[in-house]
Amino acid sequence: STVIDINLIDLPKVSVISQEKLVLALSESRTLLRDCALEDLLPWWRRIQSLLETTHYDVAVAGEFSRGKSTLINKLIGAEILTVGDLPTTAMPARVRFGESNRIWLRERDGRRQEVDSTASKKPEHSDTLQEGIHEVEVPSSWLKESGLQLIDTPGVGSLDGARSSFATEVISVSDATLVAVSATMPLSLTEKSFIEQEVLGGAIPRIAVVITRLDQVGEEERVQVVAHIYEKVAAWAPSAEVWSTYDSQTLQSETTDTVAGIPAIKKRLSE
Repeated sequence: STVIDINLIDLPKVSVISQEKLVLALSESRTLLRDCALEDLLPWWRRIQSLLETTHYDVAVAGEFSRGKSTLINKLIGAEILTVGDLPTTAMPARVRFGESNRIWLRERDGRRQEVDSTASKKPEHSDTLQEGIHEVEVPSSWLKESGLQLIDTPGVGSLDGARSSFATEVISVSDATLVAVSATMPLSLTEKSFIEQEVLGGAIPRIAVVITRLDQVGEEERVQVVAHIYEKVAAWAPSAEVWSTYDSQTLQSETTDTVAGIPAIKKRLSE
């Protein structure tokens, strides 16, 4: 109840410490959080750890299964590198980053890494068994190289497999931004509402965008209404989130002038 004027406080000077000491302090702080039953703060701890270990900008692409996440990433990088399907069976996250050539690695949870055959028949695909690890996919995308972005395709959060949902949540918690893919053919279910509120907004993610996919599969007369419906729901559930669309129809742009519409516009906004 006491109001304190921080301008009157003699604040300590900030000292620069070595990377090794910072890593040690971070490790000790995680133990302290667990000992004090403050697990709710662990998403913040994971974000700090991720920022300390990496120099790139991670964008998680999340959402329920069959919402067009893999298709969105394929369009952004201009290559059919991720398998597309309609079943909630994505085995593990896939980190897509710049590389001089198409290469795929499987990094297991213990840190071990092995290269996977990068031919079309062996690219990251769907599986009935959840695997503990992540695919690291390198593609010669000039956009990824210039922007410093890395895209992470996450397991669908709407499947019956709780392990997959928790896996996706873990990936999102250490990302710099999250794109939530929402299909225009089945927009914004109650589970999507819960996911956005609890896992995305609750995970301290600084940048959030809801990306409308498959709008071209909706009749022309209905498209504007579908977009307006999603705008209304997102404004109520996540006011800080932007609404984008993979569809770049001039009609859509004229009706919703602040929508980032089309793959080129999304790439530009992500770079910004």
